[in-house]
Amino acid sequence: MKNKQDVYTYTDPVTRPCPFDLVISMEAYSKIMGYTRVAQTEITGFADVTLEAEHKRVVVGEVYLLEQEATGAHVQMDEEAVSDFNLQMIKKGVTQLPRLWWHSHVNMEAFFSGTDVATYTETLQNDSWAIALVVNKRRDMKAVFQLYTPFPMTFDMDVFVDYDSVPVPKSIEAEVAKKLKEKKFPAYQLPQGKAWKGKGTWKKKGGILVQEDLNDEHASLLFVAGVQYERVYFLPKDPGLAEEKVTKMGLVRRWSAQRNAFVYCDEILGNIWEDYWNVLQSVPFEGPLKN
Repeated sequence: MKNKQDVYTYTDPVTRPCPFDLVISMEAYSKIMGYTRVAQTEITGFADVTLEAEHKRVVVGEVYLLEQEATGAHVQMDEEAVSDFNLQMIKKGVTQLPRLWWHSHVNMEAFFSGTDVATYTETLQNDSWAIALVVNKRRDMKAVFQLYTPFPMTFDMDVFVDYDSVPVPKSIEAEVAKKLKEKKFPAYQLPQGKAWKGKGTWKKKGGILVQEDLNDEHASLLFVAGVQYERVYFLPKDPGLAEEKVTKMGLVRRWSAQRNAFVYCDEILGNIWEDYWNVLQSVPFEGPLKN
């Protein structure tokens, strides 16, 4: 039978999956990895974090490096430097001292040693929670969320780098605007019911109905599955000829929310073929068709 001391001694904690992800901004990631790559010993520091409960994530902000002494297997920050750092943060009026402690394992695996566990469970203990992050020169990362109150509990965190957090330079935006031209296709008004809607003259060319003399002002955009198509044609009234054309041209059947019907897409030439006579609409529609 275990005695009370055995039951309540807090040593190596049992970890559980954390409901929050650790998201590291690109700026913070570059800084931590920069320190890690330059140092030939272990190196450590703190970082600001913001708990975004609604998004189930903790976002890393500013990264701090303090005076310290280290070897290839151990690192210790100067206690006076830590005290001065905390004092300066308080004088700045911060409402929360940095809650993330990070350190490197140089070329070893990214794991928490017994000393590391003691650091984030005891040394860093506060009135709520903290996060510990360990990295190495291979860019491996491991993180835990340590809860202190109302009772101690450790959670394993998934770690992500927010590569999109760095703004795109204005020079790149200007270069893209100068060298990239978006190709836009004219779109054509389709018939509704038995009457033709929209302006323009409809003519038969090579067995195909096309609308001419239609300017952009009176054209309606036709999008199918998020793609804007250039021109609208119509399949033959004869079912056999319609099926033959679909097969030979490799047309892809997709649902058009605008037309509330299936249409047939020529994804190479950027055209739409409509089954105006409903000769190929025998399959009832039960939702968007995935091809």
